[in-house]
Amino acid sequence: MTPDNNLLAWKVISCIGHGGGVKRASIALGLDQSQCTRLLQNLEAELGVALTDHDIRPVGLNALGRRVLPLVEQMVESHSRLRQVIDDVSCGSLKLFIAIPANTPRESSFASMCAYDAVDPHLHFSIITDKDHEDLYPGRVDIAYLPYTPKASSDLCIHPLGAILNVPVAAPGYLASHGMPQDPSDLAGHVIFLRGGRWYPQTQHLERGIERAPLVFKRALVGDALTCRQAVLSGAGIALDLAYAVVKSDVEAGNLVPVLRGWHRPQWLPSIVFLATHPQRARIEKFVDFFVREESAALEKRLQEVNQVLGMLASSRQ
Repeated sequence: MTPDNNLLAWKVISCIGHGGGVKRASIALGLDQSQCTRLLQNLEAELGVALTDHDIRPVGLNALGRRVLPLVEQMVESHSRLRQVIDDVSCGSLKLFIAIPANTPRESSFASMCAYDAVDPHLHFSIITDKDHEDLYPGRVDIAYLPYTPKASSDLCIHPLGAILNVPVAAPGYLASHGMPQDPSDLAGHVIFLRGGRWYPQTQHLERGIERAPLVFKRALVGDALTCRQAVLSGAGIALDLAYAVVKSDVEAGNLVPVLRGWHRPQWLPSIVFLATHPQRARIEKFVDFFVREESAALEKRLQEVNQVLGMLASSRQ
């Protein structure tokens, strides 16, 4: 494409015509000032005439530039309308498969999806549970909400969400029979439940502030979040990996009790991931940017709540 057909260069002319020179044009178009300058130079070289006056500050249009400005603005506006028509067609009905961990509360995720309907009413979602980033490659899922952040890769678009903690819990009946564990070493006489998965970050130690302690136990059973929750509610052991938001109502109802005086597994570093080569990348990226803002705020609120609970437990030490 030759410079005189380069619409971006004509947009620079349009911006300069409204004052502010190259600096304001670069801000309006999201370009570096040097890029704007090169676009102008190439355009004027191709046309064989100057449209701008560089002897004034900021740079403005010369007489010829002011004469053609109305035509330039018509061209820019026509292109904008053309893009809108194309975008309307490209934003036809689309269903995306999004994976959400079973150990993650759905309220904020669903709220974000519903709110995004105002932005793209033709984008629909089908929810799948507990997929990892490797499931993106064969197309089993389009977007993966992960309880971890995968290693950087040119294949993946990775958006960290922040951090989240949990509160170890057990059923009152289990504690009545096996005793209340106060410190990590007490778990040597207990059955514990851990999350498992191909990439799930299974813990090897517990933390409390700057303290660290190796994870010891009588026996460990590994399973998904739903299985772990049902098992701990039945009084079969102590759950270390269940998100507090998932068991909060059980704790408030007295069906589960926080244990270990503020000790917890290491924090999770969740993320949203999709393929960089996805054919709907532009549309997915727009949704993910929205989702990350909303979900990061929700995770921050949950993290504050968990820290408050853990702090209360830790302060109860004898």
